[in-house]
Amino acid sequence: MDDTVLRQRVLNELANAPMIDSEQIRVTVEGGVVTLSGRVRTYAERAVAERVTLRVRGVRGVVVRLVAVKPPFRPPEVKDRILAVFRRSATNPKTIRVRGDPSIPVGGANVRSERTKAERHAWSVPGLHTVEDRPTLG
Repeated sequence: MDDTVLRQRVLNELANAPMIDSEQIRVTVEGGVVTLSGRVRTYAERAVAERVTLRVRGVRGVVVRLVAVKPPFRPPEVKDRILAVFRRSATNPKTIRVRGDPSIPVGGANVRSERTKAERHAWSVPGLHTVEDRPTLG
């Protein structure tokens, strides 16, 4: 079977698979061996793409170069996750400011050890880029 025809068949199968965002997957074929490259949302999506490709008649093998990348969190989601971490750890920062979103007062972290603990917990949240410690006198 011609590699061009095989590539189109693989692309069609990937486009019809409900769990796959095929727009992010590049398909190349050489000698019946299909290479999948690009990004997918999860490892499960990566595995489904490989299985779907292997089911296409004429495919001799599959090289999977798909990277599973979670979509970035939006600022309100990051803030919600940070607040959830603080509630679980009984750490209350003075304020949480997220770019593009108003501040939420959630208590006070007056002792340096509390602020350090709050910062450590904040960094455990995916999608966080910067933590600023701005102590205030009160």
